[in-house]
Amino acid sequence: MSDNVKKKLPEGTKMTKYHVEFLGPLGKELTQAWAVAMALGVEDKVTVPLFEAVQKTQTVQSAADIRKVFVDAGVKGEDYDAAWNSFVVKSLVAQQEKAAADLQLQGVPAMFVNGKYQINPQGMDTSSMDVFCSAVC
Repeated sequence: MSDNVKKKLPEGTKMTKYHVEFLGPLGKELTQAWAVAMALGVEDKVTVPLFEAVQKTQTVQSAADIRKVFVDAGVKGEDYDAAWNSFVVKSLVAQQEKAAADLQLQGVPAMFVNGKYQINPQGMDTSSMDVFCSAVC
């Protein structure tokens, strides 16, 4: 959903996607993996394969499985490994954790504007992404 919203935003509008670690047994590892994606600038490469492997096919059962998704998406294993414990990734993990705590997230997906205003999709027509985006974008 966020990718569809991003496409409809005015040019130059910044959108940051975070992972929250309170979901599932691999929550912390997936938050760290998302930080790796951010650090390497490969979010667009790994978003769909990671989502499908975690949510649809449920083939991600370990940190090694997460790494495999990245490699299969074209990220060099050495780059992934080097980023995994880097200072940059640790900082991005802390940033994601702080954002989730500051925004008092209780569930996902959740969208916020300017880090303050949460979009409440209740009562919105979500049958079409175009209609939904016209209301929130």
